[in-house]
Amino acid sequence: MKYLLPLTVFLTLNFSGSSPASAETESRSATVYHCGKDGRELRDAPCPGEPKKPGSQVNYDQPSDADARATREQAAADAKRADTLQKDRLRQEAEQRRRQAAAARLSPGAAAPAASAPARPLVATKPKLKRPHKPKTNAG
Repeated sequence: MKYLLPLTVFLTLNFSGSSPASAETESRSATVYHCGKDGRELRDAPCPGEPKKPGSQVNYDQPSDADARATREQAAADAKRADTLQKDRLRQEAEQRRRQAAAARLSPGAAAPAASAPARPLVATKPKLKRPHKPKTNAG
């Protein structure tokens, strides 16, 4: 008997006509006109060539203002978190490069090949193209 009241409340809330999801969205409908060849062009106003053709109703769910605001806030928080993670990653990569450079300076064998090869600037040269020959004509 002591569980009867909580069970009644649970069943009333779960099987009543209202659900928690219905509070988050509003059911709406819109009139859509199928125009063009095979009715593949959708418009919200009557077709220019067929003004008497009836439109069809399309039902959709419109998020409530609170739900839309919560979604925008969540997206902003996600973007801020992504920026923070990117900055952390870049800082860690820079630190790793500094450690590798310091380790390369400390080891005598690692710096020798880089110092022995002189740095030569890369210069782009144009390729030499062969001139086409004039075609031989038969003067006969």
